[in-house]
Amino acid sequence: MGTAENGAAAWKSDLVLALLAALLALAADAWTGFGQLTDAGGDNDNLLRLVEVRDLLAGQGWFDLHQYRMGLEGGFVMH
Repeated sequence: MGTAENGAAAWKSDLVLALLAALLALAADAWTGFGQLTDAGGDNDNLLRLVEVRDLLAGQGWFDLHQYRMGLEGGFVMH
């Protein structure tokens, strides 16, 4: 066996090991009922904070506290 064949065999065994680890983690999460998937992030305040972070990443100014998607036309100021 040459070094290329050893490298290919090691790569395949690493891939199989990684796939087995991923399947084991998925099975453990399925066994517990996928608890993290059913939690939508908490209460309304937490979800609104995520919307504000999304607006910040989309280019809204740091000191612009308006939520333009909520309320009447033009939005309203958050705290």
